[in-house]
Amino acid sequence: MAQERPDGYVDDDLEYFANHPLNCKELTPEVLARPEFEALQALAYDGTPEEVCTNFKEHAMEALHDVIMKHTKTAERDQLECERAMHFFDQAFATGWKEHQALFTLYMGRAKLNLLLA
Repeated sequence: MAQERPDGYVDDDLEYFANHPLNCKELTPEVLARPEFEALQALAYDGTPEEVCTNFKEHAMEALHDVIMKHTKTAERDQLECERAMHFFDQAFATGWKEHQALFTLYMGRAKLNLLLA
């Protein structure tokens, strides 16, 4: 049978979860310095080059799709999504994966993004 925990422990747990990088509403210098945030960042590069490239490619294409389909609703949000897509395209290219179909998709997506930014 589970024992009841004092309120102080519950409050500490709630504060920990509320301030965890997975639940943060904005990235502050304190959040960026936490080891949990660094561990989450490392997960983005966990896997084979193919898996990492595919992950970044999917995120880039999703951000690009949101801008093209006007899911973002405002010019400021469009700009943010374009920057986000550009970052994901850069990360996908940086994986060094040289599969032709993936590179074709990345170059075409990057070209669409550049046309939007022009």
